Amino acid sequence: MTKEETRFATQVILDYLEEMLVPVEWSDEGSPAEGLQADIYGETQQSYILIEIEMAREDPVENVGKTIYEIEEGTMFEKQVRQIQIFSEFYRKTTDSKKRRQDTAIFIGEHFAEQFSCYEYHSLELGTTPSRESSNHLPDEPEPEPDRKRHAREVADEIPQILL
Repeated sequence: MTKEETRFATQVILDYLEEMLVPVEWSDEGSPAEGLQADIYGETQQSYILIEIEMAREDPVENVGKTIYEIEEGTMFEKQVRQIQIFSEFYRKTTDSKKRRQDTAIFIGEHFAEQFSCYEYHSLELGTTPSRESSNHLPDEPEPEPDRKRHAREVADEIPQILL
């Protein structure tokens, strides 16, 4: 995973969400409840919101799986768990196996959302790829910072539509 790229996207999205979704308490540190972790999380009176930013993670199913595992094991959360998984272009521009891993993560998230009334899953696509310095899998040159920020803001614009 490209920590610098993930950190950058996390901060841009977090800043935007704090500005646009005031009734939600947002953080990128800690955990909203025992057993729940994400790059960004929010909490309302009714739900825990988990946002995972997948820049170039080898297997993004892990981030869906760890949440579903807690629910499947009978962990009773006080609130609805709403998970949003954001995928960079890395999964669409590299090998078929990477695209398949994205598709698998989405399939599992959507499947379990149908099985558990306390779980909701959404996926979004981030219009940027990790830079070559942070991932030896991509031939692309790093994007200028304004483009990276614009891409992160664009995906952040979609989050309120999902949550409201």
